[in-house]
Amino acid sequence: MARSRAELIEIIKELNEREGITIVVATHDINAVPELADRVYVLNRRIIAEGTPGEIFNDEHHG
Repeated sequence: MARSRAELIEIIKELNEREGITIVVATHDINAVPELADRVYVLNRRIIAEGTPGEIFNDEHHG
């Protein structure tokens, strides 16, 4: 993971966990999602899936 990416993830996590700030992130970097998100919405012109990162990335959930 690039240092700047790791720093950005740490800043976002601190704002959320320590400051209680809700953060909305739109990304194509699915590798960062489990580190960042409590809730995930997958979009393709509309919401096609929603859930926790574990639910979204578990093949059995959306079979």
